Amino acid sequence: MELKPIFKDLRQEEISSNVKSTPLEHSSKVGNSKGIILAFFFTALQILLEKEQLQSLAPISNARKRTFDMDLKDLLLRTKCEFKGLEFQLQNDLKQLGNIVQEMSAAVVGYQTIVKENRNLYNMVQDLKGQFAYGA
Repeated sequence: MELKPIFKDLRQEEISSNVKSTPLEHSSKVGNSKGIILAFFFTALQILLEKEQLQSLAPISNARKRTFDMDLKDLLLRTKCEFKGLEFQLQNDLKQLGNIVQEMSAAVVGYQTIVKENRNLYNMVQDLKGQFAYGA
């Protein structure tokens, strides 16, 4: 079976009708074997056209992918820098907090010493009061 006569018949039908039709419509117009071949041809043609369109879009999508990758790397670097800055700030804050805790600890020790001293003085005053009350 030759393909040239099939395409010639199809081309003449298209010119006479001036209507575009799908491969399935062609298969009903043309004989069964001609329709199957024609449907296969149109399907293959559509696949080739879609593939060509996708290939023409490939550089665009590659450029977009490269841009996306660069944006992602930039975001990662900025995040790392911010994280290191936050880590440094946290270390400084913890050092300052440690210094404040040491100062407060020293103040607590001093307060306890003063309270102990005041208690001793109070007890001495009470002893003296008792001695004057009994001694006089």
